[in-house]
Amino acid sequence: MKRYRIKSIVLRNITSHTDTRLNLPSQGSIALIGPNGAGKSSIVEAVYTALTLGSLRGEGRGGIYELVRRNQAIGEIQVQLESPGETVTAHVRLYSGRKKKEARLRVNGKLVANSDKAYKAEVARLLGVSNHEKLDKLLESSVIIPQGSLREIANKMSRPREFRELVENAVGIPDYRKALEKLPGLYIEYEGEGERVPRVSSKDPTRALQSLSRSLDKKLRKQIEERDKAKQNITLYTEEKRRIEKDLVKVTESIKALEEKQEVLREKLRRLTGEIEKLRQIEDQIRDKEKRLRELREKLEESRKAIEELPKVKRIAGLQEELSKLRSLREDLANLRARLREYEALVDALRTYNETLEEAKRYDEIQAKIQNLEREIASITAKIEARESELKRLRELVRKGESLLEELSRITGASITGLEQAREVLDELQGEAERAREDLNKIEVELATIMSKREEAEKALDALRKSTEAKCPVCGSPLTMERKKNLESGLEEKIRELRELEERLRKKQAEIRKKAKRIENIIQKAVKIYNRAEAILSQVETGEADRLEGEIQSLREKLDELKRELENLTSEAETLESAKKRFDAAKALLESKNVKPEDYDRIIGEYESIREKIRELEEEAGHIEELLLTATGSGSLKEAERRILAAVRDMGRLEEMARQKPLLEEEARDLEEDIRKLKERVGKLPSLLGEEEKLEGELERLEGELAGLRKEEKRLVAEKEGKEKLIEEYGRRRREAEEAIRRLTELRKRIVTAIVAGAILADVQERLLENARAALEDTMTSFLEKFGLEYHAVEIDDTGKGFEVSVLSRSSRVGTPVRLLSGGEQTALALAYVLALQHNLALRTGFLVLDEPTSELDAERREVLMNIFQEIGGDLQLLIVTHHEDVVDKVDMVCSVRKEGDSSRVECGGL
Repeated sequence: MKRYRIKSIVLRNITSHTDTRLNLPSQGSIALIGPNGAGKSSIVEAVYTALTLGSLRGEGRGGIYELVRRNQAIGEIQVQLESPGETVTAHVRLYSGRKKKEARLRVNGKLVANSDKAYKAEVARLLGVSNHEKLDKLLESSVIIPQGSLREIANKMSRPREFRELVENAVGIPDYRKALEKLPGLYIEYEGEGERVPRVSSKDPTRALQSLSRSLDKKLRKQIEERDKAKQNITLYTEEKRRIEKDLVKVTESIKALEEKQEVLREKLRRLTGEIEKLRQIEDQIRDKEKRLRELREKLEESRKAIEELPKVKRIAGLQEELSKLRSLREDLANLRARLREYEALVDALRTYNETLEEAKRYDEIQAKIQNLEREIASITAKIEARESELKRLRELVRKGESLLEELSRITGASITGLEQAREVLDELQGEAERAREDLNKIEVELATIMSKREEAEKALDALRKSTEAKCPVCGSPLTMERKKNLESGLEEKIRELRELEERLRKKQAEIRKKAKRIENIIQKAVKIYNRAEAILSQVETGEADRLEGEIQSLREKLDELKRELENLTSEAETLESAKKRFDAAKALLESKNVKPEDYDRIIGEYESIREKIRELEEEAGHIEELLLTATGSGSLKEAERRILAAVRDMGRLEEMARQKPLLEEEARDLEEDIRKLKERVGKLPSLLGEEEKLEGELERLEGELAGLRKEEKRLVAEKEGKEKLIEEYGRRRREAEEAIRRLTELRKRIVTAIVAGAILADVQERLLENARAALEDTMTSFLEKFGLEYHAVEIDDTGKGFEVSVLSRSSRVGTPVRLLSGGEQTALALAYVLALQHNLALRTGFLVLDEPTSELDAERREVLMNIFQEIGGDLQLLIVTHHEDVVDKVDMVCSVRKEGDSSRVECGGL
């Protein structure tokens, strides 16, 4: 049979492994040796995860994502399995932050699975596991054995009920039980009229199914009666429906005849209404033309008035030229007045400039002195602040140092006022801690001696009790039974005394260790505080604070003197400030106009010239204003201007109205003729309206008759629909009854099948468990014989309540229960069970991984177990994880695992 061995293991950022690669031989024993915490078990966990996508740590907390190295986002595991002609590569990538994994399975380089479900199913198929959902549990119990699992298996083997459950789970008995329990329920699918068919009990499924069969026969007869009743009602309501349909046809034909007659009358009414509408449109045309005629007559009246008004308007419009001249004069006056205001400002500025020149010069001198004083004051103020900040810092350091020394006094219980005294207290504590460590070392040596004596006495007592003949366990000479009992009693007393002494020493050891730990904690805290106090107080120099206070006082006196001088200058500057502002404003205006102080006479001359020109223009404008007021008869110039502009605007309109008068008169005559002709056509409208009223009355009568027929039609339709619903309802009942008959018939067939299948499953379950028990018994015996122990055979008895396991020695036919075996013998028996389970399940795993199988064994028992591993190493690839280095002589290859910093390093070599 094809069996897979581990060819290589690669870990990248897995726990403490940054980049580890192991290349393993295809057979023999390989030991991973190193101290606890070196990273050995991480390799076992990684192999388990690569094959199952699960975690030996369980799914709590982070699950498999806890394997990723701390502060790393991605971890990778690659395990390569090899069998003749085939290489399987299992590659798993873990993303710790996203809690996501990627799994790729390749066979001879070809990708065969990349989803979790397909991956586990393919691994199970390759390793010969029939149910991939139980791959992890099966591997954990027979291929990859975690730390402590052999001991746990041995404990279960000593408890019959638990060992039977262990075997049943391994061979899949719970699956058969679940199938047997669920089998009757799989066929309960029918629900009757408000009554559910009862569930079948799993305690006695055959009897329950037979009872159910009788119940279903009654329901089957009831459904047949329901189907026949539905058929009779369908026939009855179908006949009534046909009668209603005949009456409905007659009513529908009558409605159609009346609707046709109604349509003829409506057509006549439509034509008549069209004629009436045309005449009404002519009436609208008459009204529109009469409206237009009135508008024309109004316009003719306006034209007549415009012709009368036109000469007066032309005379006023002729004053437009004088109005334009007046506007021009006003614009010139506005420009001259603006220039006059500018010259007035320049004259005032020149006078102010000359009057405030000396005061402005004095103000500038004072401001320069003030700025110098302010800079000097700011400099001295900054120096004072810097010195005060330094003084505050020194005082804060002293306060912190004194606070730390007080805390040190509280922790140590001594009165400490200085660093030198603190150092002496720390030295005393160090001495006390050293003395406690020396006492602990002495007690440990004494304990080791007492424990060695006790173990020797226990071995001697054990050998004396197991011996079938009365011989001395030391010299081997024969003993009388009385002497043997005395020796046993003496050894028991000695062992008791040694244990009491060992207990007293352990209590004393615990007290001293507690005291040492307390002193160490005090020392750690005290050293930290002392270092902080020393670092702070070393920054403070003697007399530095007094020097800083004297320097600050000197600077403050100088600062007060400068402030008094600044106050005097500021007062004088405030007195001159108003003159300075007027001088600056005058100077700014003169500079903006490019005028110099010596231009004063020229500016005055030009100012007087502008004033004269303004007087001349104002006289000319006054004459024109008087003319315009008189000619237009206005009370103000604004009113005269408005009348002139209105005359100019109206003159063109009045001339146009005078020209349009003949055309308007002609249009009015034409409209009067059109109105006369249209009124003659509208004369026949009253007779047409009477005919329209008669047709509408006839249509209303027909509508009433139709309403009665439609009401009858609606009643017949509703009655027909009611019959159809009844037919449909009874049709549905018939179909439901027929479906129920079909399902009940099918259910009865399935119940018979379930009765037969249940009997078969129960028989298969018992046969499978009995075969598994016998096969395990034989295979465990064959493995145990290879181990070379005193015991050579295994018996597994089915007591009805569980599997009782015992072993037979070569010298006795009486079996020894597992609970009476030594720890090493129990471990060997558990190992035999693991190997037997792997063999009988026909797994294709040619490797066995054991994590710390020797953790609870002494040196002698470890040697026995390693001899067992040598026996099976030729058939299996055996990977052993241990921290005991005395096994190196018993394995074919040693891989040393150690920590370098926070990373694991693995180095392998053959022996």
